[in-house]
Amino acid sequence: MPNSTVIGLKNLVYSILTKDDSTGIAYGTVKNIADAMSSKITNKTNTDIVYADDGPSEVITVQAESTLELDVKFLTQQVQADLLGHSVVGGALIRKQTDMPPYAAIGFKTKKSNNKYRYVWLLKGKFEVPDQESQTLEAKANMKYPKLKGTFIKRAYDDEWEKETDEDDPGANPTTIANWFSAVENPDVTIPSIASTVPANNATGVAENTSFVWTFSEAMDPNTITTNTLYLIKDTDGSIVPGTITYNVGTMTATFVPSGSLTTGKYIAVATADVADLDGIHIVPTNKEFTTV
Repeated sequence: MPNSTVIGLKNLVYSILTKDDSTGIAYGTVKNIADAMSSKITNKTNTDIVYADDGPSEVITVQAESTLELDVKFLTQQVQADLLGHSVVGGALIRKQTDMPPYAAIGFKTKKSNNKYRYVWLLKGKFEVPDQESQTLEAKANMKYPKLKGTFIKRAYDDEWEKETDEDDPGANPTTIANWFSAVENPDVTIPSIASTVPANNATGVAENTSFVWTFSEAMDPNTITTNTLYLIKDTDGSIVPGTITYNVGTMTATFVPSGSLTTGKYIAVATADVADLDGIHIVPTNKEFTTV
């Protein structure tokens, strides 16, 4: 988003950033801040000129940081505690010199000139303690409103610092917009599946000393890959084939190795609904068949 002032904000929310390192990101529950009246986003960039052959040859521009200024109607004690690192004790807001504001994400939407909404998340920033201003009663209304100012930077995990979408953009995803304020990062809702197996389904003439391999469509939770969730059954008597199973993170494959050679006949490879991906989304239970000789 270019430097801009936005009037008439709606759905002003925040979420505390609880993790941002090389292994991933995590945010807390999304909460409402207050009724907002206006905001101003100012983006700062650093520009360097590379000189070669006695002249400028390249311009390098890097996003530095963004500042967000918010005019809001009212800030509750809990919002101030969350965003500024204060505490609430016995119904009173306690401010200490040692208080450290946490990193937080700020989300909102604003109406454009065509009456369509733009949705925004600033992903990692800290707020300053706002100035407090009071004024004696006068014959005319002269309201004083809190101002919040925060500085936002890129995330360490993926270098992202802001995301936005316009509901009238041809590439806008209605599901993403519908879930915009439920979480900073839209949860994974894709159901993992079994991409292929070896032996393939309904394969015949399979060697009796074979192993069985499931290849998944995405990375799975290794804790859900066990002989209770992935196993072989002998079709003639319904007995479970004893064996061991391993999971390869790099290839996203689970391999079942029978304790001994199989006998001639049909086998069923069972994948139960207890197998899940890293986001806890479970597969649809699936059976595959093959016949040994």
